[in-house]
Amino acid sequence: MHIIIIIINIIIILVILQSQNTNPMKKLIIISLFLVILSSCGDKNVSDVEIVEISESVRSEAIELREKIIPFVEPHIYGYEFFVYNDSVLLVGNRMNNEEKSLKVYTYPELKFIADFIPFGRGPGEVMSPMFSMSGDNLIMNDPNFRYNFIIPVDSLLNKDYMPPYNNHGVDCLGIAEYSKDSLIGDNPYYFKDDENGIGNDAKRLVVISKTNTLNRDVVFGKHKYYAGMISDGNIIANKDKKVIVHTGAYFPNIEMYDYDLNLTKIIKAPGEFKYNYSMVANNMVRLKHTVYCFSDLFYSDNYFYTSYIGSYAKGNDASQGDYETLIFKFDWDGNLVETYKYAKRIYSFSVSNDKNTFYALTLDDQEDYTLVELTK
Repeated sequence: MHIIIIIINIIIILVILQSQNTNPMKKLIIISLFLVILSSCGDKNVSDVEIVEISESVRSEAIELREKIIPFVEPHIYGYEFFVYNDSVLLVGNRMNNEEKSLKVYTYPELKFIADFIPFGRGPGEVMSPMFSMSGDNLIMNDPNFRYNFIIPVDSLLNKDYMPPYNNHGVDCLGIAEYSKDSLIGDNPYYFKDDENGIGNDAKRLVVISKTNTLNRDVVFGKHKYYAGMISDGNIIANKDKKVIVHTGAYFPNIEMYDYDLNLTKIIKAPGEFKYNYSMVANNMVRLKHTVYCFSDLFYSDNYFYTSYIGSYAKGNDASQGDYETLIFKFDWDGNLVETYKYAKRIYSFSVSNDKNTFYALTLDDQEDYTLVELTK
């Protein structure tokens, strides 16, 4: 709407300015008024942001999901991320080890090995602590320690000779996604505001960074005193077709939606009221005194995006995974809640079947080992 208003005003201004009957003083006034209109249209006021709350009753009203455990042909003692793509390809992300590569690919549901990629190590194109997420048809592997990532078309992984290229972006964002052909978008590890105690950084939630290099850190991240990477851990999806960006936090119960100009357009508050207390450790690193488990993953398809949500304080080392019921929210791209599902255990990550009736989820089994489950209504 703002763009339409600007275009109409430009046309009117040009018509008036081309008129020979308009004296210079009137032209100056017209130009000044146009600049005021232009600036007001470009600014996004806090009052323009839509805020909605999901009722606590959604927990009891959610659709219950039934579990089917997927047994593996070979043991995955290093596997800690599992994604099923297009109902036919299983991606297994490994934690660091000296025996296997970081990514293994199988057929699904046959579970026949296809190929493995990206060795562990400290050399170019190797990883130490990869983080995995799905973004449309791409698998994103991000290593915040080395400050580079891989954006891998999943279909390419069916070729065992494929060599995944990496983006040497140079920043330590935990959540990261592709923003454009040449740039990435990440959650700012220096975004921190505590209005109650009057401390924080003058920094934005999201930062756009080059795939190949970075600018001055103050330019990229904003002015900062506190490092909040330990609490800014979040998930990001950037849908270039819908021109929508969605951010969820691992420790905070808000879903934030942005347009592709990075204007915050909507905040969706998930159930739960939490009190946050912070502590400062070396070099002004911000930590939470009491861990809150909120959003664990984001996934999107053509018409919907999904996010998994726990909404609970950490219950101690003696708690089992059954103590952390997980909700899965399904939204359309306007941020309207379409359906809510619930699963009796903690979900770490997930993907969705082509027919949208099955969730492929990563959880822990009774022996506390990572395992893949199919969840259906």
